[in-house]
Amino acid sequence: MKSLKNVIEMGTFCGLAGFIIGSVFSFMSYGEGLFSFILFRATSASFITGSIVWYLLVVRQRNYSIGRVGLAGIIISIVSQFFLWYMQQFQNYLCFVTTGGCLNSFGEGPTFLSTIYVSFMALFLGLLWLGWLTIPLGFFIGIRVGNRQKENQVGSSL
Repeated sequence: MKSLKNVIEMGTFCGLAGFIIGSVFSFMSYGEGLFSFILFRATSASFITGSIVWYLLVVRQRNYSIGRVGLAGIIISIVSQFFLWYMQQFQNYLCFVTTGGCLNSFGEGPTFLSTIYVSFMALFLGLLWLGWLTIPLGFFIGIRVGNRQKENQVGSSL
């Protein structure tokens, strides 16, 4: 039960970071552009990715070393950005499949493989543009949450 609490705690901190960064982009967006639903996508992608990666790399291994939790935070920040862009592209793919809309500037609809390709390209550009913020933030969140959970684990075993 404690492991589930640890996973949800990390997911919540990551979701909060995604909410804050997504809020900035939501306020920057205009009309129905690219960033129109980024607040929801950033929050959910960060929460889901943070919870899964934290469980797989830290909680399941019961390894709360600084290197492990810092690396987990960095991986979470990178994978959640990919997941954010993939959710956007997958929505466009579903829109095209179901309604025939959501065409690109050449009048073509997205394919399933193009959603993955475009998501990787958006991830690359996003890391160039915001990686200086998101990667250290993921590292910092990983270390803070990891230290907190390690202290709680040691305190409860006494």
